[in-house]
Amino acid sequence: MHYQLLATALLFPVFVFAAPLQIAVSGGNIEIANVRRLLCNDQNTVSYLQAMANKNELKLIKANGGYDIWATNQTGAINVGEMLVKNGLIGASDNRYASFEDDAVAERKGIWGTACVGKLTPFEATAKRAGIEPAVLFALAQNESGINGRPWPWTLNANGKARYFRSREDAFRAAESLIKNGNENFDIGTMQVHWAYHKQRFGNSTWRALQPSTNVSVAAQILRENYRSTGNMNEAIRRYHSKNPNKNQPYFNKFITHYRSARSEGSI
Repeated sequence: MHYQLLATALLFPVFVFAAPLQIAVSGGNIEIANVRRLLCNDQNTVSYLQAMANKNELKLIKANGGYDIWATNQTGAINVGEMLVKNGLIGASDNRYASFEDDAVAERKGIWGTACVGKLTPFEATAKRAGIEPAVLFALAQNESGINGRPWPWTLNANGKARYFRSREDAFRAAESLIKNGNENFDIGTMQVHWAYHKQRFGNSTWRALQPSTNVSVAAQILRENYRSTGNMNEAIRRYHSKNPNKNQPYFNKFITHYRSARSEGSI
């Protein structure tokens, strides 16, 4: 199982440089093992969890077909695993926490925001499935929702104005408000997929459209469809923005800048 750390100052100091860890509790002892490659390992996080186990503040509870680690305090029980994953302190080892990790990676929380994790990481799985270079998807995302050097998943663009929200919940409420007021002409998520044209790809769910991995996957589908219709990846990228050469060439020039930067920097 794998976990996160929310703003729960009652129990957890925020350790930004922790590694993705696999945690198991047995007989009052906590065992921590690395999964994936070692990333920015912070021994403080390991020591903190071990101390909690030694003081019997951790309990192993079987639920939902698996085991969760819970911590007890004056306010009751807290799911430590979920908190650690949400805050990017460890990675998710099963599907129950995959969506939390997805959000943490996209928001660059915890280890995901350090130099130990490449900027292409959020795009690698989708790129592999789609047969598209990760740097291509990153550069498109940077064109579409980039701010402060990174794509931002909680972005909407309505009436030609980009709005960057602090959370998925905030972006979701804003998108629902637009629809309620009769405006479906907006772009949504990491890849700024046009809602009115492509909402069926998300099952008509703006919440699902904001899911980073889902949003990137839909964008990859659109890009591949453009490629099949044009036979040219450069033109497919241009058409991701517009079929109008006066609009898509400046877009492509900007894309090339981001693409070359991503390639020259490697995965960092």
